[in-house]
Amino acid sequence: MKFSFSLESLLQLRTQLEEQKQLEYQQVVQEWQQAQEQKQQWIRKQQKGFKKWRQQTKSKSTIAQWKKYNFYFQRLHQEIQKTTQFCIQLEQKVEIKRAELLEAVKQRKMIETLKEKAFEDFKKEEQRKEQQMVDELVTSRYYHHPS
Repeated sequence: MKFSFSLESLLQLRTQLEEQKQLEYQQVVQEWQQAQEQKQQWIRKQQKGFKKWRQQTKSKSTIAQWKKYNFYFQRLHQEIQKTTQFCIQLEQKVEIKRAELLEAVKQRKMIETLKEKAFEDFKKEEQRKEQQMVDELVTSRYYHHPS
């Protein structure tokens, strides 16, 4: 007799859900990594700008240059702040997706455990039936062919 698990379709559904949650998690992690890289790029731009500004202030600089750099640094600061806030939001989203993934894994494993237990029960029942057949065969031979 072949083993059949009554909750196989549920197990497949839970497995698909877990795969979907894994993809969602990977996507949001990738989005977070890209945002972090964007933030680092803004910071590097700011550092290069400061270095260039310091070099220019050593020589004579005009008020127009000061205003230009001031505006530039304010804009960079705003971009860094905006990107930082976006990274924080994405970190929260990553945690939510991680929790959803862990729950999906837990749900799948719960059904897999039930399947493993059902399979063990099935094997025991098959062994019991086989032993019963052997016992009946031995008993019938004994009664039909006494020594």
